[in-house]
Amino acid sequence: MRLTGPLEWLEMGYAKHDAVGARESNMRRVTRLCLVGGLGLALSAGLGRAPRSAAFAAADDTPVLTSASLDELKEACTGLGLKPRETKDAGGDPSLSLYMGDAPVTLLLSRREDRIVSLGLEADFKPADPPTLDTINAWNTAQRFSRAYVANGSATLEDDLDLQGGVTWKTVSQFLTRFQKRYADFARHIGFQA
Repeated sequence: MRLTGPLEWLEMGYAKHDAVGARESNMRRVTRLCLVGGLGLALSAGLGRAPRSAAFAAADDTPVLTSASLDELKEACTGLGLKPRETKDAGGDPSLSLYMGDAPVTLLLSRREDRIVSLGLEADFKPADPPTLDTINAWNTAQRFSRAYVANGSATLEDDLDLQGGVTWKTVSQFLTRFQKRYADFARHIGFQA
């Protein structure tokens, strides 16, 4: 009779033989199984989880959004001093024109039905001398959370935020303020004077 699992081994009183023929006692095997099983239960019960601090518990209460309305986004932008104005993008879809300082930036809005599910920031720079590909590649290599490219004599800086996986309004705010800083850094990087 072939035994397939540890429980069958215990029920039948089977003693396992090692390579040299020594017997391992059932008691030792039961003790080992209990220790390993107990450790597995303890880990699955929560010992393997991160400790819950007060800040972590507070974050649990923050509402998570997977989409937003145009009015909610305009309110968030206004709260950050970005002066949103409704416009249309090149494809005729609604977008927001924002002003980061004196610089116009487009907030592209991807929709599903009547809700916005992703955001894209885009800033075009038209310097007298367009930056070289080496300059743009140096930016893309050194930066995270944004990308740049050159097309038709202008340089473009972009960033995206997908709401569908779940974000908070703090994430949206950080996305917008981070791009504002990136805008200034990129302008300096390519030698752009407004």
